[in-house]
Amino acid sequence: MSSPFTKTLEHHGLVAGFCKEIRLAQIIDQALGVSDKRNISFGQLFVAMIINGLGFTGRTLHMYSEYFEDKPLERLIAPGIEPEHINDDALGRCLDALYEKGVSALYQTLGEAVVKHLDLPCDSVHLDSTSFHYDGQGRPAEDEFNCIQVAKGYSREHRPELNQVILNLICENQSGIPVYMKPSSGNTNDMEGFKKIVKSHIQSLKAAQASRYLVADAALYVKESIVHLDAINQLFITRVPQTLNEAKSLIAQAHQLDFVDISDGYQGVWHETSYGDVAQKWLLVCSEQARKREGHNLDKRMLKQFEQGRKSFKKLGQQEFACQEDAKQALAQWEVKQPYLMVDSQINKVPVYAGAGRPSQDKQPKREYYHITGSLYTGLAKRQDALKQLGLFIIASNDLADDLSMEKILSTYKSQQSVEKGFRFLKSPDFLTSAIYLKKPERIEALLMVMTSCLMVYASLEHQIRKQLKVQNRYFPDMKKKPSQNPTARWVFQCFQGVTLLYIEGKEVDSQINKVPVYAGAGRPSQDKQPKREYYHITGSLYTGLAKRQDALKQLGLFIIASNDLADDLSMEKILSTYKSQQSVEKGFRFLKSPDFLTSAIYLKKPERIEALLMVMTSCLMVYASLEHQIRKQLKVQNRYFPDMKKKPSQNPTARWVFQCFQGVTLLYIEGKELVVNLKERQKIIIDCLGSEYQHIYY
Repeated sequence: MSSPFTKTLEHHGLVAGFCKEIRLAQIIDQALGVSDKRNISFGQLFVAMIINGLGFTGRTLHMYSEYFEDKPLERLIAPGIEPEHINDDALGRCLDALYEKGVSALYQTLGEAVVKHLDLPCDSVHLDSTSFHYDGQGRPAEDEFNCIQVAKGYSREHRPELNQVILNLICENQSGIPVYMKPSSGNTNDMEGFKKIVKSHIQSLKAAQASRYLVADAALYVKESIVHLDAINQLFITRVPQTLNEAKSLIAQAHQLDFVDISDGYQGVWHETSYGDVAQKWLLVCSEQARKREGHNLDKRMLKQFEQGRKSFKKLGQQEFACQEDAKQALAQWEVKQPYLMVDSQINKVPVYAGAGRPSQDKQPKREYYHITGSLYTGLAKRQDALKQLGLFIIASNDLADDLSMEKILSTYKSQQSVEKGFRFLKSPDFLTSAIYLKKPERIEALLMVMTSCLMVYASLEHQIRKQLKVQNRYFPDMKKKPSQNPTARWVFQCFQGVTLLYIEGKEVDSQINKVPVYAGAGRPSQDKQPKREYYHITGSLYTGLAKRQDALKQLGLFIIASNDLADDLSMEKILSTYKSQQSVEKGFRFLKSPDFLTSAIYLKKPERIEALLMVMTSCLMVYASLEHQIRKQLKVQNRYFPDMKKKPSQNPTARWVFQCFQGVTLLYIEGKELVVNLKERQKIIIDCLGSEYQHIYY
C-alpha cells in the first residue's frame, strides 16, 4: 500500500471559495461556450489562472501544471481536473477566446456580478491608468486595427528603453474593486485614453453601476471629455490642470481670497466657471501639508532651473544676430521660458574686419553682427509669488447642488487613491506583474484582464472579511497579535500558510457496495414498479491504523551513501564526514548568488561571452575562498586573533567580514608621494599574517 501524502490548500481555498460564490467559472463559460472535447472548460482555466496569480509565485504559462501538482484541484476547481489539464496550450486557447469575446465588455460583466453580490453602493467610481513594461521582442498583432500595440511611450517606471502596454482601470470607491478595465497601446497618453473611455464606455458603465460621480486626475479635464460627460448627465469630480489660463489666474490671486477651513489642514474657496460651456464650480484647495512638502523642494527646483537658464543664456550669448530686432526677439523668447530668472542685458554691435591683426582706425568692417550679454539674478518677488502658490490645487465638478460641500468634494477626490492602491498591488514584488512576457498582443490584452480579475478577487475578499468581522463582532489578530477588524487580505493569506490536506491512500476501510435502483417519474414508486436502471455506489468509514504509523516513523531520517572504495580504512565516520563536506560546493553557489555579489542573473547576449563570464565568476569564488583559507591558516600558525563582529577574538573570520573591516583604507597622493591612511591595528594583523606581497601593497 502507498504511503500517506499531503496537498497544499493554504489560502487558495479562500480564493476558490469566492470564485464559486460569484459563479465566476459559469459566467466565463456562458460567455465563451463549453465543449465536450475539452477536459477542462475555459471558466475553470480562468479560475486556475486567478488561483495561480494570487498564489504570489509569478509562474509563467508553461509552469502552471507544475504549480498545481500539489494542489487539491477537486476542491479548488472541480472533481476530475488534473494538473496536466492546465497546460500552456489550454491556457493559450483560453486567452485567445477571451480576446475574441472582448475583454473589457466581459470584465464589465464580472464587475457587475461582484458589485451586486457584495451589495456595494458605488457612490463614485475612479478612473486612472498605469503601464506594464515588456522585456521581449514583441510580435505584431494579427488584427492591428483593433488590437493594442506594444510600443514605447511615457514610462511611469522610468524605463523609456522598454516597450510597454497601458492598463486603464475604473474602481469603486469603498474597497477599490475594479469594475471596468481597458487595455491600451503603450504610446497612448492619459488624455487620449480617458477621452476614448468617456466617449465609448462611461454611459454603459453608468447604467450598470448607477454611480453618482466619475472621479479622475487632471488627464480627464479636457473640453471634449467634460462636455460629453455633462451631455449624458454624468457628474464628475476631477483635478484641474494648472496649465489652463483661468486656473493660473485663480491661483495667482489666491492670496487675496477668503479661504475657509475644511478639515485636517485643508482650506478652500469656491469659484464658479463655465469652462467648455459646461456650468461647474471649482474648489481652490490649500493644503498645509503639501505647502510644507513643496517648500522643501522649491529651493532645489529654483537652483536646478537657474543652472539650466544659465546654460541656455550662455548659448544665447554665443549666437550672432543680423540686426538688433532679431536679438531683442530672441531675448524675449528666452525670458518667457524662465519662471524665476531675470537678466540685466545688453545688445552689442560687433564689427568683423577682413584679414588678421588689429585694424587701422579708418578701415571699414567687412560685416557687422549683434550679440547679447548680461548678468542673471533671481528676483525676490518671483520667489515670493512661488511661495504663495505652494500647496494649491483645484478640484472641479459639474454638480451644482447645494449638498456638495467642500468636505465632500475633497474626500471624494482623495479616495482616488483606491485605484492607485490597486496598481501598487498589481506591481508589487509579490504579485510579479510589472513585466509581461507573452508575445502576442492579443494574449497580452487577455492577460491584463486576468490580472485585473486577480485584483478584483483580492479586494473583494478583503472587503468581505472586514465586513463580516464587524457584522459578527469578531476579531482577527494582526501582525502584532492585537485584535483587529481590518486585516489586509495579504496578511490573512499569510496566516493560512501550512494548511494542508492529508490523503491516506493506504487506509483501512469498512466498506459496503450497495445497489441503487432508479425509477422513471417523480415521487415514491409502487411496490410492483420495475426500475428504469440500476447502479452501485460505495459507502464506508475511514480510520488510520497505528501499525502503519509506526512503520512510517521507523523510516524517518534514513538516507544511503555509496562508495566504490572497498579498502578497510574507509570507516563509517570518514565516509559520512567526506559526504557532509559537500556543503563546501553549496557554500560557493550561495556566494555566487548572494545579493552582494549580484551574479544570479546574466545580462550578456552572446553565449561565448556568457561562458567566459562564468569562468570569471568562478575565479572570483576561487580567490575569495583561497584568501579565507589562508587568513584562517596563518592566524592559527602565528597564534594571532582577529576581532569578529561582536569584537571577540577569533581565528576563523569570514573573508566577507575581513573585506568590510578594510573599508575606508585609501591611498593619499601628495606631490607624487603615496601615503596609506585609515589603516588600523586590526587590519595590520591580517596584512602581517599574509606576508610580504600584501605588506608591499599596503605599507
